[in-house]
Amino acid sequence: MGGGAFPIGLTSFPASGDGLRGVHGGVQGREGALWVFTDGAVCSGSHGAGGWVREDSSGTLLGEDASVYPDVQDPFLVELLALRDEIRWALDMGVQDVVFAGGA
Repeated sequence: MGGGAFPIGLTSFPASGDGLRGVHGGVQGREGALWVFTDGAVCSGSHGAGGWVREDSSGTLLGEDASVYPDVQDPFLVELLALRDEIRWALDMGVQDVVFAGGA
């Protein structure tokens, strides 16, 4: 694949209002919702694509999510695992809604 990125982005807005944990996204939304962005332009423009998993020319996975799941070698699966973990975290923090946005 070499150099490709999988554009799944996340921004959490905890219901408590005591902060937010933006994993990949940065587009403002309403409090108490987890926004899942699947539009690469939104993710790249708001967070510089820092959390995306991508492969270098040798096929090595790069990105902060890749380091969390070092035994998984499929970039798309790594992003899905990160999404699952973020949704679990958001539910624990009192998030009431999960909103999927984007066209990818």
